[in-house]
Amino acid sequence: DVLTQVIERRDIFRSDADYEYLVDRLEKLVSETGTAIYAWTLMPNHYHVLGRADPEGLSRFRIGLAKSEALDRKPYAARVWRWR
Repeated sequence: DVLTQVIERRDIFRSDADYEYLVDRLEKLVSETGTAIYAWTLMPNHYHVLGRADPEGLSRFRIGLAKSEALDRKPYAARVWRWR
């Protein structure tokens, strides 16, 4: 399970375009990393992705999400992400 949220519960998705961008990014990362996604949900201040990948694929998947333009354009994004 990949859970990402921001400190102080700030919204990271503020428009439909933000949500659409991340969905498109998830599709691309699945193809690039061989990750199987079983379920996901996007909420204004965080998202969950449930899937399966080998250790290298999971690492590339998480890095790819962290570098997502829709999230990086937030001025605080680089310092607030937490993974578990």
